[in-house]
Amino acid sequence: MKNLRLVLNNFIIKLSSDLYSRLGMLVLVVLIARIYGAEQFGRFTLAFALVNMLYFVTDLGLSVLFIRDAARNITLSKKYWEKILFFKLFACIVTTCVIFIIAFLFSYGEETVRMIAIATVWMLANSFIDLINSYFTAMEKLKPVLINTLLYRTVLYLIVAYCFYIQASIEVVCSLFALSSIIGCMGGFFILILHIGSFKIHFDLEFIKSKLKEALPIAIAGILIGVYLRLDTLILSKIAGEVQVGLYNSAFKLFETLMFVPTIFQSVIMPRFVQYLDDKQRLVQAAEKAVLFLLILVLPVSAILHFKSSWIISILYGNEFEGGAKSLAIIAPAITLMFLHCIPSTLLISQNRQRWIVISSLWALVINIIGNLILIPLYGYYGASIMVVVTQAVMVSVMYYSCRETLINWALMIGTLKLITCTGFVGLFLYYVEFEYTVIEIGLSILLFYLLIISFRVINISEIKEYLSEIFVNRFGSAKKK
Repeated sequence: MKNLRLVLNNFIIKLSSDLYSRLGMLVLVVLIARIYGAEQFGRFTLAFALVNMLYFVTDLGLSVLFIRDAARNITLSKKYWEKILFFKLFACIVTTCVIFIIAFLFSYGEETVRMIAIATVWMLANSFIDLINSYFTAMEKLKPVLINTLLYRTVLYLIVAYCFYIQASIEVVCSLFALSSIIGCMGGFFILILHIGSFKIHFDLEFIKSKLKEALPIAIAGILIGVYLRLDTLILSKIAGEVQVGLYNSAFKLFETLMFVPTIFQSVIMPRFVQYLDDKQRLVQAAEKAVLFLLILVLPVSAILHFKSSWIISILYGNEFEGGAKSLAIIAPAITLMFLHCIPSTLLISQNRQRWIVISSLWALVINIIGNLILIPLYGYYGASIMVVVTQAVMVSVMYYSCRETLINWALMIGTLKLITCTGFVGLFLYYVEFEYTVIEIGLSILLFYLLIISFRVINISEIKEYLSEIFVNRFGSAKKK
């Protein structure tokens, strides 16, 4: 029971930390769009899209391996982390050079280049924060992570709010993003030293080579996903200009914000999949319930974003971004596909079959590049929005094919069909029924969806309770011992 409480406590801490960060950043992004307009917002999102596209190069999956290996042998965690730190410094230098080479090749203007330089500092500081957080995650001590996140994010929110008040330039606001991340990085190192004492940077070439070999599939997949998620912004900036970048990202930022939900769910469900590897029947049942659970969460959200896109964009960004409404309506189905991607990727990692993640990411990247080069000149940011859906569909198709023995069965297909039917009814409700206040329509549509899934017996309340209880069992198998 003690171990269960620990996992639940850590999950709640991680969820709280991510919610505070993601929702706070979404609020800031929305305010930046409303205050500075589509063109400057486009420049701002372009700079951050470029640096985030190469974010994974600063790590290459070593943080993920560290969490896995340190959790298995805690006594080696400090030396292991010190060796990764050396590689991290080297990778950050390489990433910075690549970013500025790309900026030079795309011939961006002086203002955009300055914004990219500031965003690079922000990205590098965040990459070190994530490395520090990986140590505490492996130790299952997430309170320091929450404390540091609350502190430096609060500093960011307060000083940026003051900049809005005094009407500072967008470059100043961007600089404050970088400054707050530097503060967070310094705070993270300070908390780390309090826990492990002083540390040294170790250069161990053989160790890094062996770990990079292990992490190679994760690294390649991470880089490919980072590129295909943000390359459309770079192509759009060159072909259609920064105003269309701003309109497109008004919708895409909502898609990006919701990514943290399947990521957190993945970290919770993976230990359960690992424990069921030798029991195919239980693995199939766990995977089936996981897919249905995520669909129950995401389908009403996708329906609301599609049918109420104009209202959502207008409320968040204002009338200047009205063009982003159609983009959001197009992107909405991709959010469901993003959630569906979570389960096969978790299965593949737990089964040590990461190569399929690489294959799906490579297919997605190739199709994304070709599609964007064809559609953006014809349809502008609408073309980029279409390719978000197409790319996610390709990735999900390849991933589910790779896990067909586990994820393709009649029970799951029937359950999915029932959920899609329920979503269809919700869509009809949102399309034809109108109230004076749109928020009432949204609330009633959510209520309708969950009443329908109970009526269709997709899953009942007792199953949900049982499932949630099951996935939160201690990740290191203490439940087995009991």
